[in-house]
Amino acid sequence: MAFFDFLKPKKKVTLPFKSNEDCYEYSKKFFSPAILKKNHLVLGIVYLVRPDTKIGLVKCTANIDNELKEVLILINVGHFKHPINEGDFVYVRIVEPGKLYFEFKVLENAINTQTKIVGMENLKYATVGRVVQKLTTELDLKSGQFVPF
Repeated sequence: MAFFDFLKPKKKVTLPFKSNEDCYEYSKKFFSPAILKKNHLVLGIVYLVRPDTKIGLVKCTANIDNELKEVLILINVGHFKHPINEGDFVYVRIVEPGKLYFEFKVLENAINTQTKIVGMENLKYATVGRVVQKLTTELDLKSGQFVPF
């Protein structure tokens, strides 16, 4: 080791993942579940985006009534500087906690069985969030955070 090695920039040590879905599964397993309160940050994966309306849904794991549930958060993607696509791994800031929450498995079952999605008329009561960061598939081991896009 040379005398001035401490002046060299340190390399980031990261844990790479194969996909955004793998990042999401890792975060579900090793990170604290989200609490759906105003201004809290939530890790999630973009499930649906409507480019014509700039509205989408993000799937995240939240602690609801002391039980872990995968829920959907309504997001507005029109303000974000990078394009948001289905399957992106993102940080969402809760803007308005909802009176109701929409479980992901209910939506998924309705889509798979092609039945009417019960409760979608109550979407105005959903938790609303705003994407604050699009994330890469790398976890910075020093900070314990996913690397921003």
